[in-house]
Amino acid sequence: MQVYIRLMMLLYLSICLCLLIFNILYIIWLKYMGKSRAKNTLFWTKEIDAQLQNLLTSADVTEKHRKLLNTRLLKTENLIAFNMAVEPQLNREDMQRYLQAVAGTFRNLAIHYLKKDVTERAFFAYVLSLYGRSLCAEGDRLAVILLRYFPDSSIYCRENVLKALYAIGSADGVERAFDWMSQHQISHPSRLLSDGLIRFSGDRLSLANRLWIASQKWEEPYQIAVIQMAAQFTDSFQETFAQLLLSGNFSQEVAFAALRYFRKYPYEPLRNFFQQLVLDESELAIAAANALQAYPGEDTKSVLLKGLCSRNWYVRRNSAGTLVNMGISEEELAHIADKYAKDMLHYMVQLKKAKGGISIA
Repeated sequence: MQVYIRLMMLLYLSICLCLLIFNILYIIWLKYMGKSRAKNTLFWTKEIDAQLQNLLTSADVTEKHRKLLNTRLLKTENLIAFNMAVEPQLNREDMQRYLQAVAGTFRNLAIHYLKKDVTERAFFAYVLSLYGRSLCAEGDRLAVILLRYFPDSSIYCRENVLKALYAIGSADGVERAFDWMSQHQISHPSRLLSDGLIRFSGDRLSLANRLWIASQKWEEPYQIAVIQMAAQFTDSFQETFAQLLLSGNFSQEVAFAALRYFRKYPYEPLRNFFQQLVLDESELAIAAANALQAYPGEDTKSVLLKGLCSRNWYVRRNSAGTLVNMGISEEELAHIADKYAKDMLHYMVQLKKAKGGISIA
């Protein structure tokens, strides 16, 4: 028994010793890599500065520098150092000219990084997303290559590829990316998609129209993303989204997104439709009660007062919030017989006083 205990203790001490040695070696390696990366970054800083000076008198970088990029940036560690030299200067006009001059090199590198593992592909796509507006001349060709990064990729890699496509302004690339992800039933959050789309460097309205037409055959999150994108910058889709709602040919989440759109961009022909949703206590009544905030009037107030008596707590909450934001008098409050409706109104009034406004989901 004692021999067994001693063996266990010896094994435990051996494991601890191995872990200690590993940690020491790892710390030493990190310090070495830090110094090596700093030295590499300094090399690229000097190399790029020389090319920036050269661009003052010439329209292009030297052939020697181009060959250097095509060979050394094949290694991810060198690409990291290169990016550390470039990124702090991205807003400089001369740096933008430099990146435009070497755009073709990044197309060649994009092909090479196809053979790398998913993490390295993701990082290369991230670099392209930073330099995107300077690489527009190679946009369509880069987009074709980047779309090949999707198979066997992670959400991190896909998101970086999408960011790169937004940055280089390739509408065709974005549409084909969404099409591929939808066909392969890739789950990608609609909010992440819409927030990315709004940063598209090309014609956003044209892109939104193009994606909306294509989205009819896509999975729900991609259709929602287009609606959320449009809601951030244009009222041009009022008639289009109104036809969608009135047709009844929509999923619940798509309808919720459209209702939020019409709260931001009121469309008078939908006033009665939204009011009826609240009165019918449909599944969309919660969002409709919220959207009616953009359609003030006695008719709307009358509908919301009825919404206060709904069996659904959230419909009552949104109806009360909208009424408080629109303004409700003490006299009107006195005429409300439903105790729960009154309690909800008082709750929303107190919430507005506490927060300086009401935020309703």
